Amino acid sequence: MSTTAKPTTPRNTALDRPAFKVRDLGLAEATDGRIGGTIGRAIKKFEPGGGAPRHTHNTSFHLIFVMRGWFRTEFEGLGEVEDELRGALREGSWGQRLATGTVAGQRAALTRRYGADPDARSHGETFLHLLQQRLQPRGLYFLDEPETPLSPTRVLALLAILKDRIAQDCQFVVATHSPILMALPGAQILLLEADAITPIEYGLVEHVRITRAFLDDPESFLRRL
Repeated sequence: MSTTAKPTTPRNTALDRPAFKVRDLGLAEATDGRIGGTIGRAIKKFEPGGGAPRHTHNTSFHLIFVMRGWFRTEFEGLGEVEDELRGALREGSWGQRLATGTVAGQRAALTRRYGADPDARSHGETFLHLLQQRLQPRGLYFLDEPETPLSPTRVLALLAILKDRIAQDCQFVVATHSPILMALPGAQILLLEADAITPIEYGLVEHVRITRAFLDDPESFLRRL
């Protein structure tokens, strides 16, 4: 979703992108052009390096919210904006340092925490590294299917991270389909079914039983396909 304020024109070439299903939220009309907004969904899968063609948002302010998945974006002219700020304000002045230093400080903090090029890692490696940085002692964390980007080996690494944070007084509520994650020592497994939430033993969980049966005799499953 993109949200804009004070658009210079009502036209937004993002609405013309054939690879996306985009709906105008009608905010510009409702606010006499002061605020505009669209919500969009990709309707095709992009290969690495692919994506939407270059396009414009004629706005003075632009926010992007990614509700599911991830993407990389580029903005032209940021260097020009920084040069403009430097030129408009007296060299070394508090205003100049405030305008340019905030962004530089945020960039440096992100680099210290996540590295100069987090995309150099695989998706799973990046996820685990981010999780290690974000899980602080004595916290309560809700994780929704954290195994999704991870290989089985990485899920075991996630188990180790959770066990380490639990020793630091963290608590976790995890929604998962992973038999590996469900095996976390000391975890209470709750089955959400229909309108009931009931405790269940690890060996009785459907995901565990089916996975175990398949690994014991995959041919008995495959010949029924």
